[in-house]
Amino acid sequence: MLTFDVALKLAQAALAKGQKLGCAPLAVGVVDLSGTALVLLRSDGAPPMWARITMAKARTALDFGCSTARVGELATEHLQLMQDIVGLSDKARVTVAGGVPLFAGSIMVGAVGVAGDSSLNDESCAIHAAVAMGFAAEGRAE
Repeated sequence: MLTFDVALKLAQAALAKGQKLGCAPLAVGVVDLSGTALVLLRSDGAPPMWARITMAKARTALDFGCSTARVGELATEHLQLMQDIVGLSDKARVTVAGGVPLFAGSIMVGAVGVAGDSSLNDESCAIHAAVAMGFAAEGRAE
């Protein structure tokens, strides 16, 4: 189960990684399995839009069960299918790196999204935070 306390520490770990990498001001969002926001943190200087993007990244990773980087690859490979799937949803979708699902063992428990720097740095911060909190962030851990 993904609790508020764990989600907060996860978001803080992502922000700390961003500072260590010298990233621009970031926003970090963590959602539970229902897609409901548990935590949304926005660094001083991060534009308000980053908050919306980070939540869209987290929810995209959650709904697809894979990183948003992988969703972007799938969108390129299967454009019509992805358009059909996105058309079924009332949520914003993001298909650039920075969102990753959170797996506790083989069970997905939520997702984290990071926005504000390059997509690769956003993803690095998200994965670092997930792993630091004991989650698998890529694929189903067995």
